[in-house]
Amino acid sequence: MSAHNVKKDKSAFTLIELMVGMGIVALLIGMSVFGIQLLQRNARDTQRRKTGEAFALIMEEFSAANGQYPTNAQVQILADEVTVNYPGGASESVPLDGAVGAANEASDTDSTAYCYDVNTSGSEFTFGYQLEGSGGTWENEGDYTACATVEYDGT
Repeated sequence: MSAHNVKKDKSAFTLIELMVGMGIVALLIGMSVFGIQLLQRNARDTQRRKTGEAFALIMEEFSAANGQYPTNAQVQILADEVTVNYPGGASESVPLDGAVGAANEASDTDSTAYCYDVNTSGSEFTFGYQLEGSGGTWENEGDYTACATVEYDGT
């Protein structure tokens, strides 16, 4: 027998098969990263809504006890919470999960803008926050919608 007639049994993948397999794995990884980011964004938006609802409850308690909503000076958006200062020194807070800023506007580490405003008679308020999942649209708690036009870049 000559050396040319001997068949070799190889059980290996070809270069094309390996590249197709790697492409499929890369596609699956890319899809999962996008899915995880979407889930995280939706979870942050849900947390923002829950913060807004908790703040609205505090506002209703304040209004029931004092006959009006707190002034802008009585509401502070701090580094990690919104604090409502009652007459007489008591206060209530709602955690903001990393907000930074001063005055009555702040932005958390996820670039969420928050704001509080009350009308001149104290009969209506708004606590606004920007959502990531809606292209940065504002969502408000309360009837007074002054925060919907606030543009705050977190600086």
